[in-house]
Amino acid sequence: YEQLRGRAILLKAIESYQKDNPALQSDSKLGFVYLKTMYEQGFYGWVMPRLYQFVADYASSAQAVVAVDLILDYFNIINDLKGLARAAERLLAMNLPNQKLNQHIRTIHSVASFKRVESAIQGALGYGGAGSGKQYLQAALSSGDISLMDAALKEALRKQKYAEETA
Repeated sequence: YEQLRGRAILLKAIESYQKDNPALQSDSKLGFVYLKTMYEQGFYGWVMPRLYQFVADYASSAQAVVAVDLILDYFNIINDLKGLARAAERLLAMNLPNQKLNQHIRTIHSVASFKRVESAIQGALGYGGAGSGKQYLQAALSSGDISLMDAALKEALRKQKYAEETA
């Protein structure tokens, strides 16, 4: 309770400072503290579009890296793999100047796509089943989701190649 109360007081203080001093309205660090605190308070619907905008506006800042992590973390926490993959795609489309961050986003996108395919295969086979290349191909063909099809086809090809190399 005390943390929530402390964050609420912080939000009010930032709002007051920015109201009294218009120059602080464009202070990226103060703005990010506000956004991060809103995220921590659970105002996800309000803060998510603003985090994307912050990343676009301050792409080369250290706070942008944290903002990206908050965006991706949100979808990971709610276990929305499709949303996580879409968020990663949206962030990658921004062509952020930080190549290390872009690679991190690409990795998260790949993992989310793979987990979606794995989930679809496990749903078809039941838990504990290891999908074959053929099963991934079937999942790809039966899915109406283009990104899931793409991930399933890539995994089918990888599994087929592995089967051929180990045969």
